[in-house]
Amino acid sequence: AFIPGAGQGFDPATGKMTAMAALAFGACVAEVEVDTETGVVDVLKLVQVYEVGKAINPLLCRGQINGGAMMGIGFALTEDFAPYYPKMDHATDGLADYIITTAADMPKEMVWDIVEVPHPNGPRGAKGFSEMTSGAAPPAILSAIHNAIGVWITDYPATPEKILRALEGAGKK
Repeated sequence: AFIPGAGQGFDPATGKMTAMAALAFGACVAEVEVDTETGVVDVLKLVQVYEVGKAINPLLCRGQINGGAMMGIGFALTEDFAPYYPKMDHATDGLADYIITTAADMPKEMVWDIVEVPHPNGPRGAKGFSEMTSGAAPPAILSAIHNAIGVWITDYPATPEKILRALEGAGKK
């Protein structure tokens, strides 16, 4: 892929440099089951593909993809630490009542792949892709929820309460 200005490196005369030498790309698709009586979402399958440049260590790439998926599932379905305005109170008081994703919450089926297209500006042809692995799953999960129930959940996390309110608002419950 051609990226204008990429790979210019550091210019000591001006102090300027390109922040990203190479951009990675990825995609994620989710399959979910939604209990319309309780609003509980079960992520059944997650398919993820990332173009990583040269995968220097493919096993570590897989670990990053799985870890990012776990973070993304939490962001999509359970994790909420946003302050409530105007008092800035939080829904959770601390980590004791903050719901995080565990191995038990992972999909029954995980499909992943890496596409290797070495980039001349990346270290040994690699690209930094790890950040996107946690950001790809949440919109895929919310899209899958929409496909399952026909109603969009427009903010994270897609809690059972939000799903039930959305179903009631759409006259589907």
